[in-house]
Parts: sequence; structure tokens; C-alpha cells
Amino acid sequence: MLYRVADLDNRICDVEENAENTQTYREWIHDICVYIYGEEIYTNGQLNELSDEELTDIIEELDWLADK
Repeated sequence: MLYRVADLDNRICDVEENAENTQTYREWIHDICVYIYGEEIYTNGQLNELSDEELTDIIEELDWLADK
């Protein structure tokens, strides 16, 4: 799935089929980064400047790490 920067403020459950997470992608990225790394790695401005492909790579990596 290609994640779009334009979707950062949409709730995950509104974008992904069968998803139950009611967080926005922006909230999810923040929470996962704090959980895994102990800090917010990406500021809102940095996320807004990513290409859709870069955002997809970040989400897929964080999702993989969160499943560990």
C-alpha cells in the first residue's frame, strides 16, 4: 500500500480496510517512535515534507518494528 502525506491527519481506520486503529497516521507515527526510540524522531514539519514513497517506507519500517 502506498501511504500518502495527504493522509497523515486521517484516521487509520478510515483509510485501511479492516483497520480498527482510530489514531491518525501522524499520531501513530509519534506514538510508535516514542515507544520504540524513546523520543519523537519526526516532527510534523518533517513528515509534511516527505514524498509519498518516503512516508510509505517509514510506516512500513515502524510497523515492522512495532510487531517485534
